[in-house]
Amino acid sequence: MVEYVAWVKSLPGKPVFAAYPAGFDFLFVYWYLIRFTGASPFSHSALDMKSMAMVLLGTGYRDSTKRNMPREWFGPAPHTHVALDDAIEQGELLCNMLTDAAKLRAAAQTHPGDQSSPDTAGQRVPPTARIAPRDRSGASGVPSAPA
Repeated sequence: MVEYVAWVKSLPGKPVFAAYPAGFDFLFVYWYLIRFTGASPFSHSALDMKSMAMVLLGTGYRDSTKRNMPREWFGPAPHTHVALDDAIEQGELLCNMLTDAAKLRAAAQTHPGDQSSPDTAGQRVPPTARIAPRDRSGASGVPSAPA
């Protein structure tokens, strides 16, 4: 754990712990950090990737599962339940989610007066909620540009 803390502190910027689910993983890692090193390089900063998906997909929390996320968010890393493999997989997922979030922000900046756009039911949807979740056929959603 001491080597892990040294590695995290050697990275640029202020670290934020990101996980799916952060509620479980952060508490587990935080306990070990405090127990064996006396401190956490993350302080109390944790990003829950499921909550982030909820915002990007415009779905409810319980519908923001990996099954409903666009396939493009997942890289080639296998899902093995081996800690290192899972960390790599979650890193790929987070990077791809952040990429789509940046695309949505850029699209929103292209149309600064339009802070929302109509969805198919005529309701207003915030610019961050424009990535379609995977449908039941297995097809994945794609980001849409503001109207």
